[in-house]
Amino acid sequence: MNIVDIGGAYFARTEPADWICRHTRLAPSGRLLGRIYEVPEHTYRVVLFRRVSGEPDWKGEWWREAAPPVIAATLDEAAAILADYLAFERR
Repeated sequence: MNIVDIGGAYFARTEPADWICRHTRLAPSGRLLGRIYEVPEHTYRVVLFRRVSGEPDWKGEWWREAAPPVIAATLDEAAAILADYLAFERR
């Protein structure tokens, strides 16, 4: 497992090796993270993560998947879905 810091919280990179991350976006509040992956079927997956405490097993804050991935046919469609996800936080 490869762990990286994104926006001050730990992100455990556990996605399949053949998924290529094309875009990562942090919500202005810093509570939501969205990532767009290109997958082997030449489609895209939009994945939303929420910042959570790692307690009691882990120290610090971590990104945890907040919803099942959404499939998009194009990168533009995936970017629009991600923008909607992150805008939803402000409602």
